[in-house]
Amino acid sequence: MEHEEDAHCIALIHCLPGSCALRTRQAETSDVSVLPPVAYLLPDETQHQVALELIENSQIDMPSLTDSGLALKCYSSLATEFDPLPQKYAVFLGFNLSSSIDLEEPHLQGPSALQCATVEVEKVLQEEVVIDEEGTGGEATEHLDDLDADENESVVTDTPKDSNINEDLLRFSYSFTDIPI
Repeated sequence: MEHEEDAHCIALIHCLPGSCALRTRQAETSDVSVLPPVAYLLPDETQHQVALELIENSQIDMPSLTDSGLALKCYSSLATEFDPLPQKYAVFLGFNLSSSIDLEEPHLQGPSALQCATVEVEKVLQEEVVIDEEGTGGEATEHLDDLDADENESVVTDTPKDSNINEDLLRFSYSFTDIPI
């Protein structure tokens, strides 16, 4: 519908005197590249508490591996187990350091849902390390097994330690790397 409206407006502009010069100038100055919206998650105790509540209330699914990252479904913090049609958000954490969330108003619940996803992924990875340690007689393995479609091993690592940051703060930045097997 918006596309039809835009086409109608352009058709009306073409009928105006001087529209050729206007279109030429607009074509010369318009930028063809459109950048996607970007958000940086800063440490926020309130968002972190909401994220922990989402996890405690089982309102986020286990991450599923895709070709380019991890996909999770997160339910609204207002959803209950008796809700026939709860609001769901699709959260994606990409191996290329990108992340996205599919919801109507991302500024309301988006940051908490993204933090919830990173905490859930971290929890799953810690459980994987514990399983690896138990399977190897207490020795930590060098890598985490996954189901990549290629011959690379995807590893999620915490951000490097920074001496200027309070150690009590939790970190939500992750670095995804492909390591050849």
